Amino acid sequence: MINKVRLASVGLGRWARVLGRGAQRGDVIELASCFSRDAGRRRAFQEEFGIPHAAQTYAELLADPAVEGVI
Repeated sequence: MINKVRLASVGLGRWARVLGRGAQRGDVIELASCFSRDAGRRRAFQEEFGIPHAAQTYAELLADPAVEGVI
């Protein structure tokens, strides 16, 4: 069994969606959270990728113990 690296996407534009789809195809990365200053974008990205948590601030994202890295 592979332990996935839990990452968070920051800046949820077109490129973040490309990277998110790539992460979902593999078995190494789990998208654990996401952040954008735009609440609608956060919600849409979270729903599209089945992300359990969307941080409302960048500081909240960085303080989240479930996040091991940021993309």
